[in-house]
Amino acid sequence: DTLVMLVDGKVNSLDPRWAATNTDHKVAELVTPGLTSVNQLSMEPKLELAAAIERKAPTIWEVTLREDAKFGDGSQVTSADVVFTYQSTLDPDTKSIHQGGFAKKIVRVEAIDRLRVRFHLVAPLGTFTSDLGFGIVSAKAADPKRKRFPGGRVVGAGPYRVISWHPERVELERNPH
Repeated sequence: DTLVMLVDGKVNSLDPRWAATNTDHKVAELVTPGLTSVNQLSMEPKLELAAAIERKAPTIWEVTLREDAKFGDGSQVTSADVVFTYQSTLDPDTKSIHQGGFAKKIVRVEAIDRLRVRFHLVAPLGTFTSDLGFGIVSAKAADPKRKRFPGGRVVGAGPYRVISWHPERVELERNPH
């Protein structure tokens, strides 16, 4: 399957942790969906990679991942990937453009087991389930030291996976998993 999109600018990053422009976000969402998304008609959060979300306390939330969620390389999406995505975004050393916004909301993210994650918030947050739309990336596929993807080829669990990335041209193919 081929998807052709004309966008109004360069695609500077497909990694949601460094996606800065509207164009970056639109293309990245095809590759890296979040735990939730927002239904455009009702504006209500809907589950994507998450199977369930439960508030345990005013500042503690648990997310259970879908058992069938797979990255473009065929590996299963696990709690380790969610922790990696959020903790690397929160880490000032990675220089994510979203670090400051995340740090105002999230204290830490921890894996409970293979498919469950616990979020500890700074304060109660009514929009938290909507905020879980941030794209999840594969921890195993990222460079362990730099926490980035070789050649910008981010690995996500969206309907498409990256074949090649250059700011002027991005090639995606259907995620067979």
